[in-house]
Amino acid sequence: MRTSILWLALTALAIARPVVSPRGLVEFDVPDHLKQIGSSTWGSSPGVVIELRERFAPKGKLKDLQLEMTLPSPQRKKKGEGGVDIEGADEARKIGIEDGSRYTQYYFARRGNYSFGWSVSSYQGTKAEMEGIGESLRSTIKFRPDPSASNPEQGGEAHQITDSTGNLSLSLPGNFSAKGPRKYTNGEVMVIVNTMQNAADDTLQKFCFTYNPPGFKPYLRRNHVEMGEQEGALIQATSDDGKLESQFVMLRQGKIAVLLSFVAPVANKGQLDVLRETIAGQAKWRNGDEDKKKKD
Repeated sequence: MRTSILWLALTALAIARPVVSPRGLVEFDVPDHLKQIGSSTWGSSPGVVIELRERFAPKGKLKDLQLEMTLPSPQRKKKGEGGVDIEGADEARKIGIEDGSRYTQYYFARRGNYSFGWSVSSYQGTKAEMEGIGESLRSTIKFRPDPSASNPEQGGEAHQITDSTGNLSLSLPGNFSAKGPRKYTNGEVMVIVNTMQNAADDTLQKFCFTYNPPGFKPYLRRNHVEMGEQEGALIQATSDDGKLESQFVMLRQGKIAVLLSFVAPVANKGQLDVLRETIAGQAKWRNGDEDKKKKD
């Protein structure tokens, strides 16, 4: 006789363990018997699989993540959709999808600059079982403080700074302070702003694929990365001694290129991700709107 997946999962929830998202923005409980099989995936084989996705979404578009996770196909059929209550969320929805013998219960939430999506699925479980496990998970969701937010508890209003030419405007959380020329820190993450003039059309590409930051070993190089309303180049690296994580972002407008360096202990990588995505994603060029009007 098949042991009920629902019974196993709900029994495990009684001794569930809390887990935290890679960026440290949200925590929730997963059944204790589910093993972590990725940075944000937990499951057993065969059995239930729980996945979390978190995306930087400054425009507050929850539908973008919904489409990413529930991409329509002839085999996928919606079995329910509507609003749902997730404490602390600015917006939240749930969707059920049937794909052949697999049923998946999805929960989506938006808070601040981020969208979150959870999926609970199994090839062996029924719709009722997945909904039951999903509801148990939903009730444990707790949002944590956003290190990129500016509020009285985190140092007050945001700081508006610029690069050395005054062309690029950046917003830093209120708990950041200057620690040298174009260097800022909140005690855990350091942000350094450097400007290069006479940039060319291939500056971002050359930076992305040839720049080797002193004392760091790159493990990821990406060009044409969406950062808010513009694209930039991104390099992620760890220090030679393995103690520090660094993320380098280069943005360009015309002949001005700005290099943003984010450095923190490896243990603070989640906070580093959030700050890099938020600060770079909200960066504004002084003449950006004027240039856009001229093109229009």
